[in-house]
Amino acid sequence: MFRKILGPLYPFAWIYALLLGFLSLARLTHTFIFYDHLDTPLQVFTILLSGLRVDLMMMAFLFSFPILVYLVLQVFVKPLARPFAAIIVFWTVAVSLAFIFLEFVTPSYLFEYGVRPERKFFEYLNHPREVFLMLANMYGILALVILMILAGITPFIFRFTRNVFRQPGDYSIVKFLVLSPLVLVLLIVSARSSLDHRPMNPSTIAFTDDALTNTLPLNSLYSVLYAAYRLKDEAVAAKIYGAMPREEVFERVEREFAKHNRDLSYAGFGLNSGNVRSNLVILLEESMGARFVEKLGGEALTPNLNKLAEEGWWFNHLYATGTRSVRGIEAVVTGFLPTPGRGVVKLSNAQSNFFTLASLLREYGYRSQFYYGGNAHFDNMKGFFLGNGFHQVVEQRDFVNPRYEGSWGASDGDVLRRIHQELLQDPAQPKLMVMLSTSNHTPFDFPVDASDNFSEPLKSRENSVRYADKALGEFFSTAKRSDYWQHTIFLVVADHDLRVSDFIVKPDPNHPDINISHFPVEGFHIPGLILGGGILPKQIDTVVSQIDLPPTLLGLAGIAAKTPMLGTDFTRVGEDYVGRAVMQFNDHQAYLSGTSLAVLRPGMPTMTGDYVNGAMTQKADANFDELSLTALAHALWSSITYRDGLYH
Repeated sequence: MFRKILGPLYPFAWIYALLLGFLSLARLTHTFIFYDHLDTPLQVFTILLSGLRVDLMMMAFLFSFPILVYLVLQVFVKPLARPFAAIIVFWTVAVSLAFIFLEFVTPSYLFEYGVRPERKFFEYLNHPREVFLMLANMYGILALVILMILAGITPFIFRFTRNVFRQPGDYSIVKFLVLSPLVLVLLIVSARSSLDHRPMNPSTIAFTDDALTNTLPLNSLYSVLYAAYRLKDEAVAAKIYGAMPREEVFERVEREFAKHNRDLSYAGFGLNSGNVRSNLVILLEESMGARFVEKLGGEALTPNLNKLAEEGWWFNHLYATGTRSVRGIEAVVTGFLPTPGRGVVKLSNAQSNFFTLASLLREYGYRSQFYYGGNAHFDNMKGFFLGNGFHQVVEQRDFVNPRYEGSWGASDGDVLRRIHQELLQDPAQPKLMVMLSTSNHTPFDFPVDASDNFSEPLKSRENSVRYADKALGEFFSTAKRSDYWQHTIFLVVADHDLRVSDFIVKPDPNHPDINISHFPVEGFHIPGLILGGGILPKQIDTVVSQIDLPPTLLGLAGIAAKTPMLGTDFTRVGEDYVGRAVMQFNDHQAYLSGTSLAVLRPGMPTMTGDYVNGAMTQKADANFDELSLTALAHALWSSITYRDGLYH
């Protein structure tokens, strides 16, 4: 009966059933082996259901092409269907053995690394001799058992698959024309496994703050292939900017770090009140560059931020590290320097055991939460945060009856009101809260009141900035009247500016030594403000980088911990301090120290010179040569530290 109904799809139904059954059984086994990582028994069902979703996606990727081609051949070119079926048989055997092998080695890998097989798994293939000896010594009997199982099961898989293809059912042309569009849609939906604008990724199914538990719904073939796919997002700085001995890289970076972090007293800082540690609240404002802030020489669009700037630590020369939200998250939450590749939020080697403020503050009893009005699997944020110290990710589906939802989710006002309510709860529990806003993003969806003095057209960048500023003003007006104000430190900072390329300066043929046409430093200029009940007003006029903000927050909270961060704690700098900033733009990286600028360029000498009032006068002498080497060391440090898993 099933053969008659399914026709040429009948063999694939058997393949699907057996592989999905095996993967579900393997997942259930892994779950019970690591049952102590689960918070509640109900999470077993979450793991199994999410796992089925992942498995269907993998099956669609692996078998969509064979299904569609075989279907066409069986209906229209039947003589070719049999030889193509033979190819499918061998493909099925190979896929099955890959699934079986990886699921059998998964428990050992989970015990060793706390995650499913991923990037390290295929990196080891570069060292076959060492790996073979390691496996022989540590897992000799297990490896032998797995090989015996694979050898024994291969003939069975081959014979079974060959048999189901010997008598496939038939489709008439009419039946084909009716059902093939449905089959195509089902395969596409399975392959995307999401109706959102982005397909599923590991972050989509992350549901707990335990990294191992979040990998259980995956299957290990998906985990390995996804890690391999993500290699395209990485870049090795040495191949782009030039090499430097590893020892020299670390020596130069450590020397520069010591210069920017004096061993000064914490006296006068540390805003803890009695036994209550300071809450830390970070509000990352989407695309709010200096161009929109009158106090920084921009448009008069942020009156509330301008007013608040007089009440806390205001940074007049703060620079973002990059041009994407993940760069802002990377800098402000982890303190990590930018690399020529993508931000670490997306990279496979940073999904667990990567330093964040949350992973540190866990040791001090903090509860850490990330707030985002949209779907937090965007840019893999949810998986990154839950894998690196955060207890909870609050996203669009967690907002009950928000006052306004736009294309990117709940409005800034809704998110900030949620943060306010949770700050009121359990005042003895210290909290780290990080928010990434959404309203100041195309297509500029935000709530409008009759009293708003917005310009026409309503949906514009200028009005979205006005709304974002209004939401901040309302939030801080409420916060100042709340009990938590006195023991909370707030950081308001942009993640990056909008269209950095707008600041590219055209070369002046009459003054070839002046102007830099390819690195728009002013496009990285952003607002930054630290305030709270115990913060005294202060204007900071030195160069500041986003990576300086997390250590400064720790300093203000009185937390003197050793971390891998290279940023400067501004509670510990002297009056003679000269700041520096690192900025990544496409394949160029700039290092600004005071008014001296070095720009690393792929395949070209480093450009150096004085940077004043948005223009660069090119210069080259011994001091600038040293600056070039310092800039190169910092670019290489990031690649080395990420690659070798040292940032924890």
